[in-house]
Amino acid sequence: MRAFIAAALLRKSGKPLLVITPTREEGERFVADASFFLGKDKALFFPSWELLPFEEQSPHTEIVASRMEVLYTLSNGGPTLVVTTPRALLQKVLPTDDFIAAIEILKVDMELEV
Repeated sequence: MRAFIAAALLRKSGKPLLVITPTREEGERFVADASFFLGKDKALFFPSWELLPFEEQSPHTEIVASRMEVLYTLSNGGPTLVVTTPRALLQKVLPTDDFIAAIEILKVDMELEV
């Protein structure tokens, strides 16, 4: 029922909507439920890095890609339902202008200057 209400709010407002769930698993379930009502790619999960602050490891590439997808979608505007956890909200992200300036779109058969 919560996903249905969130989908209705998103449609009515026409602005991005943020839903915070206690755990990653609940968040991913919420996205799956909301996608039923909104359609594919209108509900996105914003994961945390899943690393402790003092760990000297890089986050998993799938997590980096998911976070970037959400930030890119939000920077382009339009109604999007973003589901995340408190832990992910505490982690810093680039300012919007810096993020947009760093984006390079690559297409199939595109030649790059090296």
